[in-house]
Amino acid sequence: DDQPLEKMANRIAARYKKKHHIKTQEGKDAVVYEYSENQVARRNAEKAKRLEGLRKNIGNLRAKVKRDLRSSDPEKALTALAVALIDHTYERVGNDGSAKERGHYGVTGWQKSHVSFGRGKATVKYVGKSGVEQKKTVSDKAILTANPDIQYENIIGVMDVLRVGPAKEPLFPMVRFSTGIQ
Repeated sequence: DDQPLEKMANRIAARYKKKHHIKTQEGKDAVVYEYSENQVARRNAEKAKRLEGLRKNIGNLRAKVKRDLRSSDPEKALTALAVALIDHTYERVGNDGSAKERGHYGVTGWQKSHVSFGRGKATVKYVGKSGVEQKKTVSDKAILTANPDIQYENIIGVMDVLRVGPAKEPLFPMVRFSTGIQ
């Protein structure tokens, strides 16, 4: 009976409707995927399910982050600081590749030169995703007064800690920080 194998092949092939090879403005090759309405609807349903999980757990997550901001464990405090900044500013995690290649930053890539302090707040000015200039203000006292022993430069790369804790268990099993990462 080939039917289960055929169904599996169809599912794999149906990941996208069409695949187009194009040239970017810089003349580089790129691939653009065209998705069917069913594929988009399925992806939206999956996202809604993840968001519902976050909605149910956001209060617990925020309480844990506030506690962990004061931790004497630098890894725990840095992780809490990254999560608190993402939550407070609504900004993306970011990655080293975007920062190095395009000068586009996310929370974990912010540099000292991006941050200024004054009158009970911190202001972060940087170029974010797609080259958009950003200016974010952080006024949450718990974030601003987080463990003073944290060296700010160490926040780069700390998001790996979010994905898996020291016991190799997800720290926040019901929360996905990005597609495919729990």
